[in-house]
Amino acid sequence: EQGMGNGISLLIFAGIVAVYSARTLAGPIEKLTADLQHISLGNLEGFHPENYHSSKEVRNMAIKISEMVFHLEVGLQQFHQKSRLQDLGEMAGGIAHEINNPLTIIEGRIRQINSLINKNAPAEEINKCLTSITNTTKRIAELIKNLRNLSRDAENDKFEIFSLSEIISTTLDVCNS
Repeated sequence: EQGMGNGISLLIFAGIVAVYSARTLAGPIEKLTADLQHISLGNLEGFHPENYHSSKEVRNMAIKISEMVFHLEVGLQQFHQKSRLQDLGEMAGGIAHEINNPLTIIEGRIRQINSLINKNAPAEEINKCLTSITNTTKRIAELIKNLRNLSRDAENDKFEIFSLSEIISTTLDVCNS
C-alpha cells in the first residue's frame, strides 16, 4: 500500500510539474510563434526579446531571433542603398544621353555656321542655324529645370493646387526629353 501511495504521489507531482511547465513554456512559445508570424510578413519592428522572461531557453531563442531581425534590417538597408545607387547610375546615363544629343546638334550647327560664314552665305541662313542653336539650348535648360524639380526635397514646401494636365504634361516632357 505504501508503494502505491508513493506511486500516486509521484504521479501527482509529475502532473503538477507538467501543468506548470506547460503554462510556463506554452504561453511564451505561443507569443514567440505569433511574433515570428509578424516577422515572416515583413514586420521587423516591435520584436523585443526582453519581453520574454519565463524561461532561459525561450529568452535565448528570442535573443537569437532579435539578432536575426537586426541582420535582416541591415541587409535590407544595404539592398535598398545598392538599388538606389543602381537606379541613380541608370538615370545618370539617361541624362547624359539626353543632354549629349542636343549638344551634338549645337556642335553641328556651329560647324555649319562656320562653313556658311566662309562661303559668305546670306545672314538668313546663318540666323536659321542660330535659331536652331537657341531652341536646342532651351531644350537642355528645360530638361535640367525639370530634373531639378524632380530631384529636390519638397518636404517643407507649402501645398499648392496644380492643374493635373500641367503635371502630366511636365512629366511627359521629362520622359520625352
